[in-house]
Amino acid sequence: MDEDGNRRGRARLLLVEDDPIIARMYRSKLEHDGFSVQVAHDGRSGVRLALDDPPDLLLVDLRLPALDGHGLLARLRGEKATRNVPVLVMTVYSDPELAVRSRELGAIDHLDKANTTPAMLSARVSAVLDALRPGWRGRAWVRGAAGQPEG
Repeated sequence: MDEDGNRRGRARLLLVEDDPIIARMYRSKLEHDGFSVQVAHDGRSGVRLALDDPPDLLLVDLRLPALDGHGLLARLRGEKATRNVPVLVMTVYSDPELAVRSRELGAIDHLDKANTTPAMLSARVSAVLDALRPGWRGRAWVRGAAGQPEG
């Protein structure tokens, strides 16, 4: 941990996405841009991973097996360890009521996957972390003993 109580190393993201192709596409770009990305493929796994080791930011699809995205958010908002983790919801659904519900559950933004490229998602993640987790960029590539990025 650093002097501010933050974990050292790259900003850690939890991506909860059931489509393996979409998960791989976003994960690849985010990791390329210096983030550490863990993936859960259903809502229950997402809850378990988030509670076991709360991420710096959570990316959640709404339509998930086992527990949908809104159910996942409701569960995590009820837990002290995860209630303040920033969340971006990603979905193919354009229903405004879903966006309202996402925000009621504490999501910062409701992104349309059809119009969100991996580069756009990475930029949005960076902007959210800049606003809510100052200093994360200074930890983005902590050099190890061999001079290589840790992570």
